[in-house]
Amino acid sequence: MFPDPREYPCVAAADLAACPCLPPPLSTTLRAVPHLVPPRSPQAIRRWLWAVLAVTIALMQVGAITRLTNSGLSITEWRPLLGTFPPLSQAEWLRVFELYKTTSQYKLANYGFSLESFQTIFWWEYIHRLLGRLIGLVVVVPYLFFLVTRRLPRWLALAGAGLIALGGMQGVVGWWMVQSGFANRIEVSHLRLSIHLALAFAVVAALVVIIKQIPRGAVGEASVTGARTQRLRQNKPTMPLGLAWLTLLLVCLQVVIGAWVAGTNAGQIYTDFPLFGGLVLPSEYLATARHLVFDPGTIQANHRLLAYVLVGLGVVLAWRYHMGLSFLVACLIQGIIGVITLLLAVPVFWGAFHQFGAIALFIVALSLVLQGHHAHRAAG
Repeated sequence: MFPDPREYPCVAAADLAACPCLPPPLSTTLRAVPHLVPPRSPQAIRRWLWAVLAVTIALMQVGAITRLTNSGLSITEWRPLLGTFPPLSQAEWLRVFELYKTTSQYKLANYGFSLESFQTIFWWEYIHRLLGRLIGLVVVVPYLFFLVTRRLPRWLALAGAGLIALGGMQGVVGWWMVQSGFANRIEVSHLRLSIHLALAFAVVAALVVIIKQIPRGAVGEASVTGARTQRLRQNKPTMPLGLAWLTLLLVCLQVVIGAWVAGTNAGQIYTDFPLFGGLVLPSEYLATARHLVFDPGTIQANHRLLAYVLVGLGVVLAWRYHMGLSFLVACLIQGIIGVITLLLAVPVFWGAFHQFGAIALFIVALSLVLQGHHAHRAAG
């Protein structure tokens, strides 16, 4: 629990920022961010937000499998409520199968599909949508409970409302993305796919930031954690805030290009490494400006080149700054997974694993920014 008002009178007086009773680092944090009043029952709220984060990542992973198995166009209807239930009769299965037969994907890529084959791709898309509905319940029901019982300070209530709005927007963007694949193409637009994925990463970022602002437990626990962190920082300085933001932005750019790779099947164009069909760069690399966004070979090359930049940046950060080694390790692991995925021509398991590595790398890069903001506020 958060500090007991009977033990810390300044808490009862609602003067946390100036409270001389609170030991560091909690007192420092509260003085640096006086508007972030801690919630009641912080441990329960943290557990709730961790659960939301876990379901969000699971949803993203199922989404990756849905894309890798070309299952995203199997459900052609947008029924937020009735779509909760799968087909429950043979007649209903035949109805949704007939709807799928009207798509370009069926006519151009899966013509002659049996009902059993259709059911395989249907279930992946169905699970993806079902998890999307589940995460709505995981967010909204506890949020309303904490709100009604007045356990959320104003900033956290607004943050929760923002999360709900962001989740709703993600559902709308997801359907907008799916619609792009129904006519004259066999897959969704890779540009819309990247927007859909970017919004998912925005949800992850919002959850991580909110969780970081909520105390882990009692004051004593926070003090011990802070002291341990201070000992780790004695050998290396904290990364400058501008450099931390640059690192995060490069990772975000890599995520977007990765979505383009997935959306254009660029990972299957060149499956040798480190060359591209025996060449240093693809022969079509940047032949026109349009190639930067629409040519699969150019997109894959840019994804690889930016990976080299991130690993090089990780080496510099590991040598110079606190937490730089964590970023370098995350980059190297993600790079190894990426190379294996490429050499195996993007099997489903390794493709999904590669996305999971991207989520982990993103969270590490985001932590660099949060650490930089904390150091900047403490210094100022």
